[in-house]
Amino acid sequence: KEMSVIIETSKGELVIDLFTQQCPIATKNFLKLCKIKYYNNCLFHNIQKDYLIQTGDPTNTGKGGESIYGMLFGQDAKYFEDEIRPIFKHDTKGVVCTASNGPNRNGSQFFITTVDGLHQLDGKHTIFGQVAEGFDTLQAINDCYCDEDGRPLQVIRMKHTIILEDPFPDPPRGRPWIIVFFPMRRTAFPRRAIRIFCMWV
Repeated sequence: KEMSVIIETSKGELVIDLFTQQCPIATKNFLKLCKIKYYNNCLFHNIQKDYLIQTGDPTNTGKGGESIYGMLFGQDAKYFEDEIRPIFKHDTKGVVCTASNGPNRNGSQFFITTVDGLHQLDGKHTIFGQVAEGFDTLQAINDCYCDEDGRPLQVIRMKHTIILEDPFPDPPRGRPWIIVFFPMRRTAFPRRAIRIFCMWV
């Protein structure tokens, strides 16, 4: 059974079906980051027209982001392993993949393909989901004007995520994890800090 997440963006909504059985590590990471609102206000910082759109970095630089495993277990678990499955191909638009910077170096960033037939990406990235609804939104993001580095001239964000169903249990209660989100960074602050998200406390 495929689980789904709704992503509310500046251009409309995307509904993503997740392959939780085939890619449990990647989908658990995505779902738990959605649950703690890690992706709220992340920019689509890399838009390659008729190729892909990329987001998931709260620093909005394209160089940041951390997996849920790194948050829970420290720097040794910052990245998680690939789950490349031969049954999944980049054959249609709307394929959702981890945006890794090398083998087994997956964090929080991900990309969505915006055209069919990107088979040159097969075997290189973990495919963990597929856009089920909101292809007009996907096209609108794809069509925005960008600079030569692929950064859109218009601010386009992930505004909010809604989990329709999460098959994975949360980590045990009692962990003293408190995450604070600022526009350009994520850090740990005392409980009196403003705008805190308590993660499974």
